[in-house]
Amino acid sequence: MKLIHLCLALVTAFAGLHAESRTWTNSAGKAIQAEFVGISGDQVSLSLANGSRAVVSLTSLCAEDQAWIRSQPATTPGV
Repeated sequence: MKLIHLCLALVTAFAGLHAESRTWTNSAGKAIQAEFVGISGDQVSLSLANGSRAVVSLTSLCAEDQAWIRSQPATTPGV
C-alpha cells in the first residue's frame, strides 16, 4: 500500500514539472517552438523539440517574449 502512495506522489510531483511549449520570436522575426527552461542573468535557456537546448540573450527576443519571461516566478531554474 505504501508503494502505491509513493508512486502516486511521484506522478503528481512530476506532472507539474512539464513545461508548455510555445513559440519564441527573436527581434529579427525568426520564430522557434520550444519550452522555457530558465533564465540566469541575461541568458535564457530553451528546450527544443529535438531534445537540444538553446541559450539566447534575453534582449535578442521580441518584447512580448521578454515580458513573458519577466512575468515568470523568480524561482525558475537557471540556465
